[in-house]
Amino acid sequence: MKTEHLLIEIGCEDLPSWSGQHFISRFKPLFLGELNNYKLTADDVMFFFTPRRFVIFIKGLSSKIPPERREITGPRYEAAFDKDGQATIAAAGFAKAHGVSVSSLKVKNVNGKKVVYVTKTIPGVATKDIIPDILVRTLRKIDIPKGMRWNESQEVFYRPVRWMLAIFGNQNLDVNFGGIKSSRYTYGHRILRPNRIRVQNWEDYFDKIQKSFVLLGEDLRQQFILNLISTNLKENENFEESMGKDLVNLIEYPRVIRCNFPSIDYNLPEEVLRVLIAKAKGIPIFCGEQLKKEYFVISDGNDNENVRVNYENLLKTRILDAQFFYNSDISVPFDEFGKKLDKIVFHQKWGSVAKKVERLKGLAFEFSEIMGLDSEQKKTLIRSAEICKNDLASEMVREFPDLHGTMGAIYAKLSGESEDVCRTIAEYMLPASPGDKLPQGICGILLGIIDRLDYVVAFISAGVDVSGSEDPYGLKRIAGGLFPLIYVSGFEYDYRQIVRKILEYYDIPAEEKNSISSKIDEFLIQRYESHLESEGFPRGLRRSVLTIDGMNFLKIRKKLEALKNFIKNDIDAEQILIPVTRIANILRQATERKIQIPEFHQDLIEESGERILAEVYNTYAEKSEGLLAQMDYDNFLKILSGLKEPVDNFFDSVLVMCPQEVLRNNRLALLKKFNDVFLKFADFSYIREEDIKNAQKY
Repeated sequence: MKTEHLLIEIGCEDLPSWSGQHFISRFKPLFLGELNNYKLTADDVMFFFTPRRFVIFIKGLSSKIPPERREITGPRYEAAFDKDGQATIAAAGFAKAHGVSVSSLKVKNVNGKKVVYVTKTIPGVATKDIIPDILVRTLRKIDIPKGMRWNESQEVFYRPVRWMLAIFGNQNLDVNFGGIKSSRYTYGHRILRPNRIRVQNWEDYFDKIQKSFVLLGEDLRQQFILNLISTNLKENENFEESMGKDLVNLIEYPRVIRCNFPSIDYNLPEEVLRVLIAKAKGIPIFCGEQLKKEYFVISDGNDNENVRVNYENLLKTRILDAQFFYNSDISVPFDEFGKKLDKIVFHQKWGSVAKKVERLKGLAFEFSEIMGLDSEQKKTLIRSAEICKNDLASEMVREFPDLHGTMGAIYAKLSGESEDVCRTIAEYMLPASPGDKLPQGICGILLGIIDRLDYVVAFISAGVDVSGSEDPYGLKRIAGGLFPLIYVSGFEYDYRQIVRKILEYYDIPAEEKNSISSKIDEFLIQRYESHLESEGFPRGLRRSVLTIDGMNFLKIRKKLEALKNFIKNDIDAEQILIPVTRIANILRQATERKIQIPEFHQDLIEESGERILAEVYNTYAEKSEGLLAQMDYDNFLKILSGLKEPVDNFFDSVLVMCPQEVLRNNRLALLKKFNDVFLKFADFSYIREEDIKNAQKY
């Protein structure tokens, strides 16, 4: 069947930096789901975004949906026909709705119940005729935090839509969203190429948009910035590549400008200066490890002298403000800030930050016991928990919240706290965003874990709804930062127990605790699965392990890495896993049929295939138990290869679901013995062929 490429561009007023990833994560599954409903598949799906546009590019989309014979299910038979077999109003209404006579209705079993149905031919339709409706319907389904309306249409989007381009092959599509009609026109960079540009097809679009000073790809803009900076570095200068990552989605065509620090007196710590530069859209320059009094700023398309002067004035203002706050803060003993925490609200229901600090101190003690920290580490963790929130009462952090933790460490050091305590306070808020650096000290890691878990427990136990896609309190972001900390901690533990320990610190009626803890568990597991998905673990692999190990997040990650490596590196992995999943599936089917599987009895063996498999089990089980106990998952999976031949031979030569119930159940019992060992690692019944292929691909 003939295919074409679909190109859609939605042009907007200045978009927030987070909107690109949010749009892709919400729009993609909805849109592809709509296409799937019409049996439409594509060779490739690509998304791009800049501060002014979202771009959807779908390659190899069928140009026509062929006719389809479809069964449409109606009411249950008992409702459609009376005891005499006469059609009821329900049957007549169903038949009329689908343009057939009552005599044309057919009956079938669905989940053990008789229902009536009709068979209809759904006529084919040109893809170009349905895409506009699919697109608009999908855009309306996106849940957009703080969405905006821009005219009487009352449509909601991230920012007001100003133009739309929609082309399928060489044809312009007729799309109308929020009063904005699609056309063949796009726009280049607002400063460097602001005029309207006519587009013939997708090739013409990508060629012209690049020539119009618009870099569509996020990675492309990032690399462009890095190259520009590298070109502008002087001898012995260097910079941190991660510093400019937040700017990538604020620009369409980067320009790099070298700026100077203001010629004023200041004595701010270097950590503060780095944050102030970042807030001014700047990237610090270093000579070795020393911060220079120069920095780069990333401008969108404009690099004239006025832009440089404006950026330098902006930094000057921030430095003057920060110096005032710093002088004010250091005139007060650091412990005095802690006395003010009872006046800062943490949560309306759970009280002040001071109360949160009391919980953190208690949890720090319990964690240090569970982890087996030595006496110095225990002392560091508890003291850090006691003063880690003090800087929230400082002038500097009230003005620059991003400096929380950084200022706490600086003020703690000035007050004479130990290096370990200062480092813990400086690190415990890391990672601040995905891909950010992680704490290096164990105390910073553990304090970061308990602080985040307490935050999640507090807000969910207070009744915050986390079932939807919105995240007004940042719980999803906070949970997302939790899992890298757990990995680097090396702390293999079931976090359900930690959640329950934290809940003991809250005044919650006993009869409500189980329900609340279940909600917290469910939320954390959902966030963890989302985290694993972002790391490239296919759904079947994720589910196979998550169903076994619950909230032992580090153990789950280790198993998934071993499983993915096994699939990627063993050329026969697919063949090896097939009999394993077959065993799991046949047992699942037995369960669905409510077959009670007894203990396995050696004396009931009749076939040589059974005997061989039973002998293999004795060797396999002993080896497997030892490897699982040592958490040697790589070698556990390697010995699966030794099962392929006997399992294949068993299924080829032995009829498991034979008519003789005793033999059938004994054969199921033998398979169950294998599956019981498998289940100590994963439930392989979740793994599908596409999961294996996806794991091999990425």
